[in-house]
Amino acid sequence: MSAAPRPAASEGASADVPPRSAAGQRLDLLRLFVHLIDLARRTFRNWPAVLATTLRQTVGMASAPGAEMRMDTRSGLRIACPATPLAQAPVWEVFATDDYGLARLDDRGRAGPLLAVDVGAHIGCFALAVAARSPAWHVACFEPSPSSAEYLRRNVSGNGMADRVHVVEAAVAARSGVVTLWENGPADCSNTTVSGLWRAPAGSPGAVKALERATSRAVPALALEHALREARAAAGARPDAAIDVLKIDCEGAEHEIVLESPDSAWAGVRLVLLEYHPVPGGSRGALDERLASLGLRLWWDQPSRLGLAGVGIAAYRRQVSA
Repeated sequence: MSAAPRPAASEGASADVPPRSAAGQRLDLLRLFVHLIDLARRTFRNWPAVLATTLRQTVGMASAPGAEMRMDTRSGLRIACPATPLAQAPVWEVFATDDYGLARLDDRGRAGPLLAVDVGAHIGCFALAVAARSPAWHVACFEPSPSSAEYLRRNVSGNGMADRVHVVEAAVAARSGVVTLWENGPADCSNTTVSGLWRAPAGSPGAVKALERATSRAVPALALEHALREARAAAGARPDAAIDVLKIDCEGAEHEIVLESPDSAWAGVRLVLLEYHPVPGGSRGALDERLASLGLRLWWDQPSRLGLAGVGIAAYRRQVSA
């Protein structure tokens, strides 16, 4: 879970640092506004409208219930979403700050097809950004939230990519079946199949403010190996074709997917982009060890830009012989 990007915290910051003075807080807020203005101008064609909405939300002014907005990127993609912070956050993460490191992908000039799988596709930012890099890319999206999946389909169709971006309205898990989805709002990026993930007690380390109005619903889930099989079939690829990128951002469910899916499910996966979260009984070290045992070694790690304890994005890649 994230929000509009903020400047990275200074190294060496400590929980023991005294609270900022009122003047210091005003200076921090001014720096944040300058940072957002710069990012918005560089990222969005309609940056005045995007910035106005973001700044209102930054100071606690909520948009009207049901309000929508469109974020037109300078790359030419147009993203529609609810006018709420946790619906817009992935747009900033993908297009403004490149949290998934798409600039590092070694795909330029490669003959296709190239295959990406987006687990927790939300409203389609990552999938569309990948597909826009080259006509060689085919992307399979898995998203269990009905409201997010509706925006996902709209954004895929609205950007003319329905022929290369395949949408499945389902969760991905270690086993196929039915799971409970906890929804905190329409197309909210904190929606999760892990009960209580964002309900850490106030004041606890890395706590996120409780989302008290979450509702639950039963949604279908596909085992990872079944999801990857469908992705290959949708792209017209061989059953053993390589998965060039597997992105997993499913708000805590990554622990089950990584630790409990069989080794065979990971055959052919070349790069994993994983957003990790702290969950009871899980550890980041266990994720690293499991993926390393599958031949996927840690490449880079980006801790949460908001300073959320135990949250970040890590990349794991397989060494492929030339």
